[in-house]
Amino acid sequence: CSSDLGISTNLTWQAVGISEFMATNQTTVLDVVGDPSGWIEIYNPTTNDVNLTGWSLTTNTNNLRQWVFPNVVLLDAGDANGSDNFLVVFASGKNRATNTAELHTNFRLPVNGGFLALVDNKTNIVSAFTNYPAQSADVAYGRDVINPNIAGYFPNATPGDANAIGGTNFSPAV
Repeated sequence: CSSDLGISTNLTWQAVGISEFMATNQTTVLDVVGDPSGWIEIYNPTTNDVNLTGWSLTTNTNNLRQWVFPNVVLLDAGDANGSDNFLVVFASGKNRATNTAELHTNFRLPVNGGFLALVDNKTNIVSAFTNYPAQSADVAYGRDVINPNIAGYFPNATPGDANAIGGTNFSPAV
């Protein structure tokens, strides 16, 4: 699958990627001081730990280094703790990038739709939502847990855990 930017994106769940995000978070998950912020979930489906040092998240196609990860390791999918292969990063604009604290980007997610990408330390886009649709309060958007080629809204957000797409309210983008 290739994006409208001519960038090849990984949609096979064979490598680390963005699995879910929420641009307008009001009550789903709060940061350590009780603030609601948008958030981005990174998923590692591989059998290897992945060091995200130097990787970045961006909403800007002209700045692939918009927010850079500190020394953070995303554990492998076989980890005994189960959900340690998911990482939630708040898209709050607070710009907190220490590996001992909750991570916050220096940007907020566009609510009316837009671009969101995970970029490796060599500036390759490894996962992207190139034209995601407008977002609603407390409704996540992301990829199917089994078939990452299917993207849609998640009425039951699962930050830090496997995406749940069952039920009548899951729908792909129109």
